Amino acid sequence: MSTLFKAISLLFGFLIILIACNRAGFESETPLVPVDNADIQNSARIGLFEDALHFRSKAEFDSTLMYLRENQDKLDIWERDFSNFKSMRTKYNELSDEDLEKTTEQNIDQYNGLLKIITDKDGETEIDRMIDDPVLSTIVNERGYVIVGDRAYRFSFEELSFTDLKNVDLLKNITENKSRIGSIPIESRLVPITSSGRILARVETCSNEYQARRRVKGEIWITSILEFYSGAGVRTKHQRRTAGVWFRQKIDKLALTVNARITQYVSGIIPPVADFPVSWDSGWKDNEGQVEFTFESCIFVDCTFEVSDSNNSHRAQANGVIRTCTTNF
Repeated sequence: MSTLFKAISLLFGFLIILIACNRAGFESETPLVPVDNADIQNSARIGLFEDALHFRSKAEFDSTLMYLRENQDKLDIWERDFSNFKSMRTKYNELSDEDLEKTTEQNIDQYNGLLKIITDKDGETEIDRMIDDPVLSTIVNERGYVIVGDRAYRFSFEELSFTDLKNVDLLKNITENKSRIGSIPIESRLVPITSSGRILARVETCSNEYQARRRVKGEIWITSILEFYSGAGVRTKHQRRTAGVWFRQKIDKLALTVNARITQYVSGIIPPVADFPVSWDSGWKDNEGQVEFTFESCIFVDCTFEVSDSNNSHRAQANGVIRTCTTNF
């Protein structure tokens, strides 16, 4: 009887220890994507390498982009948690209308990867942010850098360049170091081109031009970077034309209402993996030059998106007058 009691006691003690260890292990884990507190995610997971965000793994990078896509109204709040980081999206928003109007093909290099000069499908030239996606442009710095694991990436309009973190300085001059770094082309369908003959990642636009060379413009964009990233989205812009080039110009009020259907395809899988409607309304935004929304994206999967049944309303208001255009696709 004594032997049986000792055995039971030992077994019971072992179970208590096992449960305690499991509980401790579980409670020590930090969730990758807090549901409602972006600050926790920043302090727990994401570091800095110089002035670029450093994600410890692909899973962490993926989960962060997913969180930001699902909380696009919190992009500014999320970014402010990093005291020594400024994203491409924020830097572009901080440029004044005067800064942009002074930009030409000859001096655009002073912005070091922040801006691009493009020609849209209607033959109109404009200067814009290097990366279309507001979510993706929130996690890269103003020069297009992001670090994932031990690999450094730099985005341009035409390609994604990468190298080992120890060789990150090679990305400062991509043309000169082309043979020493990797690259993935950035592509889109329905291919309008840049002034230098490169692909423009926009698939549908609308515009409403009015006095003094001003317009409200709507754009649907689709971007594919093979297995690294693919995304689709829409935006409303207000612009002014100077010397034949369109620039962002802030206006009293700007708005975007989204209604579309998104179909997602993954390479090697015949039927679509997802097909769903998207609805979103920004409401009127004061003193803005751009309002934007990412429909969907996928990370580290070779996928593409199709936008259909879209009826997106792009609206600008100045001096009490509302001007609109609609992207249908």
